[in-house]
Amino acid sequence: MICKKNNIEDFWLFILFFTISFLLLGAIIDSMVICKQIPVIIKVENISEFSLALIQIQATIVTLMLSIIGILSGVLSDQYMGVSVSYYFLEIKPYPLTHKKIVYAEFILLGFSLIGYVFLLYNFLFSIFISSLILIVVSIVEMYEVFKGKKYIEDNIKEYINSKFKIIEDTKSKEEKEVKENTEDTKEIKKGIEIAGEFVEHWKSIVSSQTTEEFEQYSVIFWKIFIFLLHNKKIDNINSYTESMALSLLQSESQSCKLRGMLFVNDVYQEIKLWIDKHRSRAKTINQRIEFMDRISAVWYSTLCLLDDEVTKAAFEEYFWKKVETYDYKKKKDQEIKFQWFDYFTKTILYVHSYISPFGKQFDTVMNLANRLGDYVIKQKKMGHRLDEDYWSLIIAKGYDYSEYFRKKDENEQNLYIYYLILRDFNICFGYLMNCQTEMILQGLCSGDAIGDLAYYEPQLKKLTLIHCLMYYIVNRGEKHGIPKG
Repeated sequence: MICKKNNIEDFWLFILFFTISFLLLGAIIDSMVICKQIPVIIKVENISEFSLALIQIQATIVTLMLSIIGILSGVLSDQYMGVSVSYYFLEIKPYPLTHKKIVYAEFILLGFSLIGYVFLLYNFLFSIFISSLILIVVSIVEMYEVFKGKKYIEDNIKEYINSKFKIIEDTKSKEEKEVKENTEDTKEIKKGIEIAGEFVEHWKSIVSSQTTEEFEQYSVIFWKIFIFLLHNKKIDNINSYTESMALSLLQSESQSCKLRGMLFVNDVYQEIKLWIDKHRSRAKTINQRIEFMDRISAVWYSTLCLLDDEVTKAAFEEYFWKKVETYDYKKKKDQEIKFQWFDYFTKTILYVHSYISPFGKQFDTVMNLANRLGDYVIKQKKMGHRLDEDYWSLIIAKGYDYSEYFRKKDENEQNLYIYYLILRDFNICFGYLMNCQTEMILQGLCSGDAIGDLAYYEPQLKKLTLIHCLMYYIVNRGEKHGIPKG
């Protein structure tokens, strides 16, 4: 597809070169005739009237072309992926001879024709007429592209958007160099941001009515836009676009849209993590905060409570084993150890924020969500939803030995990351205790997997110590602090 596109662009560049060359040839011949360096090759009787007729034909064709473009502009009012179909065919395609440029060129050539007629430059005038006809033919050929069908139009627009969000993968040595690059936006970056904004606005307006296939097609483009913005450190745009899309999905009345919203939120951090793994040094130069989860956490939690726990769990597990290709996790699956989606989700968030805007308000957001799992369990039971207590006990039993997917190169960074995971688990236990779910804590800590882990891993011992201290505090001071019994 790329080769074909390049060949088409080369062809139109050749047509442009040929047209300009023909104009210059006419001007050169006239100048040589005036200087009597060459004789008049073709003599035409009443050349003045003939030239005037050419000008009239040229003006008529220009007027007709404008009329056709005006009619098509009214008919082609649809949008696809935020790009107006009429705008695409009039101002973008074909490069470099767009319809807009051809119209301007036709008016300029008409002006040159009048100048040639006044100064008796008939060869120049004739070359202008031929050039004008060539441009008209180009315009008509491209205009008929509109009638090739909806799929053809959509594929062309999709290809155009893709071309605006390409990131060249560099070697490590070059990446270190690019960290020190100029921070000023290039023309391409500004155009990319403009297209991204239009895409998000359009997608947001139709996302609730999209089929699975349409949603996936738009998602592919969105993540290319997302990585483009991240690579160029446009964090404000990322915060705005991701929040806008997440809220559109999470606040939809459709359960399928709500589930898409939950997976979308996970994908935001998943995509950032994958990018960080390729561009660690660049990631550490991002000084702005990714506020995405801070902005949507309340809506995210309320949506989570509305969805049936089994439905949410099934959606995340299907997503996980389909998308995440790591040997470590697949090995665990083969050993019939359950994947816990909240564990994976919060691990990803903490991993991302250990590189970008390290552990600020985002850390508090994760701890707050962990703290509210006890409330979530209670609400699921009250709403009559199916809840697998073993599944939610599993997160407490999770060790830190299988974190190759979240492994950091620096040992101190890895230890800090594990420390925050310990605090996350502590907050989960606190939330369970506050909501009288003590059995879930005991079930998690006393499982065979957890005991095995505790025997070998220091982080598990720290977690166990913290939880025991918390339970001791609850038992001895609970009544003074209004902790319910249970």
